[in-house]
Amino acid sequence: MLADGDATRQAIIQALQDHFVNNDRIDRGDAMLFYFAGHGSQCDAPAGWTTDDGNVETISPHDESNNPDSNVCGIPDRTLFALLHQTAEARGNNITTILDCCHSGSGTRGVTEWKARGHRNPVPIHADLDQEILGKFTDRKINATSPVGFFGSSMSSHVLLAACRQVLIIRHH
Repeated sequence: MLADGDATRQAIIQALQDHFVNNDRIDRGDAMLFYFAGHGSQCDAPAGWTTDDGNVETISPHDESNNPDSNVCGIPDRTLFALLHQTAEARGNNITTILDCCHSGSGTRGVTEWKARGHRNPVPIHADLDQEILGKFTDRKINATSPVGFFGSSMSSHVLLAACRQVLIIRHH
């Protein structure tokens, strides 16, 4: 459990790797739970990232800054997806993910058109963010038409329970 100042970007990512992906005490098929309660955010997608609407949804760690001069951004949905996918490959897919935050409706899943309440973070995400986590997926054929660029991979790695539902935007022509 990470709370308050201990829930930094690096600590959350490290905890997911240590407690799930690299944890030999978890037998294949054991039940695993990742629960995040906090803020969610949204920012502009960097060049080259496929998204439905030009935005990237993130969970907001304690050290995420609302200062555009800072270098601490949220943890993007694709980073969470990659970590959960790596966990499923290593430990099995009995993973429940609970995102109790704004912008969690898509969380680790692709959607069509939707809008959630929350805040936009001015800290830009760089195109090479979290490459040490995402790098293994760049060797695979990327399905550029898949929603939010989740590499066209199977979404069977985990169950997602989200605090925000996906809200469809209806446009009249």
